Amino acid sequence: LARLVLTQEKLHNLVNGVEHLFHNVAGNAVGNNLKWCKVADGLYLEQESCPLGVVLCVFEARPQVLPEVAALCVASGNALIFKGSHFSKNTLGVFHQIISDALKANKIPSEAVMALETRSDVSELLALDD
Repeated sequence: LARLVLTQEKLHNLVNGVEHLFHNVAGNAVGNNLKWCKVADGLYLEQESCPLGVVLCVFEARPQVLPEVAALCVASGNALIFKGSHFSKNTLGVFHQIISDALKANKIPSEAVMALETRSDVSELLALDD
């Protein structure tokens, strides 16, 4: 039950962590040349960082996970689909609205972070083949 409580300290740490992420990671996470080698004259092989595309995150009763994971996903050019615990449904709803508003304010589609409501939603998503 203690995991559900968002104390002032937890919220302060959460805000600091998200701010740190955006000041130090955003804009730098994608397109970095990680390593390269010369294969032949004029031919180089490069490894470059790129987004995964969409990240699915299912987590239990730790509501602070949502803003942390959403910030990391958006900063690295990924979308997020999440399913949190029903015990933290109200808090997750508030966090999700704040995240959606922040995305819109920064001209990022709010659909970049989407919620799944039930376990069956997760099962349906995982069963998709295309």
